[in-house]
Amino acid sequence: MNETSETALHRRGPVDGRAILGLVAAVASMALIALPLLAVAAAAVAIALAISSRSRLRSRPELRGARVGVAAMLLSIVTLCLTAIPALLSVIIVATGAKF
Repeated sequence: MNETSETALHRRGPVDGRAILGLVAAVASMALIALPLLAVAAAAVAIALAISSRSRLRSRPELRGARVGVAAMLLSIVTLCLTAIPALLSVIIVATGAKF
């Protein structure tokens, strides 16, 4: 494979630091899933970093890390689904006084 036919999968270059930090925060949010408030906070940070990384990757094509940012976003969404949604449903059930 020569230099001109090199694909994005085989690029060499620096990985965007925000994407890496986003993935670290996403993994931390999964590890903190037993502590919902901390897990949601870490997931929110991971999402913000992943979005920031995405825009930075578009403006600087020499950087790599798009897949790392996507992984951070997906892990964060899973964390939010596992922590925030059940908590919100509990609050709604208590607030409405629903009886089962």
